[in-house]
Amino acid sequence: MNKVSHTAAARFRERVERVLRRLESYPESGRLIPEFPDLPHREVIISP
Repeated sequence: MNKVSHTAAARFRERVERVLRRLESYPESGRLIPEFPDLPHREVIISP
């Protein structure tokens, strides 16, 4: 993996961790999963 890839991976990890911290406080902040509307689960999409 080159230096650019390591930097991009580190930024992505930071975004994921930030979203996970938000979900701890606001578990319903994700969207309902369209394919499974009857389930209580939610999803958060994080672009690379």
